[in-house]
Amino acid sequence: MTIRNGQICARRNFETAKLAELIANATAGSGGHPSAGCLLVGRDGGRPAYVIRVAPVSPGMAGHDLPMAMILVSVPDESHVSEHELSELYGLSPAESRLALAVAFGKRLNDLAGEFGVQITTLRTQLSSILKKCEVERQSDLVRLISNIPVVHLTPSETHV
Repeated sequence: MTIRNGQICARRNFETAKLAELIANATAGSGGHPSAGCLLVGRDGGRPAYVIRVAPVSPGMAGHDLPMAMILVSVPDESHVSEHELSELYGLSPAESRLALAVAFGKRLNDLAGEFGVQITTLRTQLSSILKKCEVERQSDLVRLISNIPVVHLTPSETHV
C-alpha cells in the first residue's frame, strides 16, 4: 500500500480500483447509502494477502460533516472471516461461503450433505467452484487460505459506527 497523488494505492491497478470503489461506497453522499466492504491486496514474496476493510464513519464523529471512511489493513494471522466477507473477498455464493467455512472447521462433505439438506454431488460441485474461485488446488490449501484471513472483533458499541 502506498499513496500516489493523494490517492491510496495498492500494488496492482485492479486492487487500487476496487479500493477506490469501496471508499466511494463508504463515503456516499446524501443521495446514496454508505456501505462497508473488504478486499484482498496482494503482497510480495508469496506472503498471504492483506485484508483491507473500508467502513463509513458517522457524520460528526470527526468533528465535521465531511463524508469519511475508516480503512483497516489487517495482516493475516488469526481467526476466520464471516460468510459475507468470504463471499465478498473471493466472489463466492452464500452457499459456497457456508461450505468453505464448514470445510475450514474440519467438517466432512458427507456430514454436511445431511446438515445442509443437499446431495453430496451438489457439495462436490460447490467445492470445485470454491477451489477455482480461491485459486487453490486442494481442500487442505483452502483450509490454510481461510485460516490466514484475520478477523476484527468489534465491541457492541462499535458495530453502530
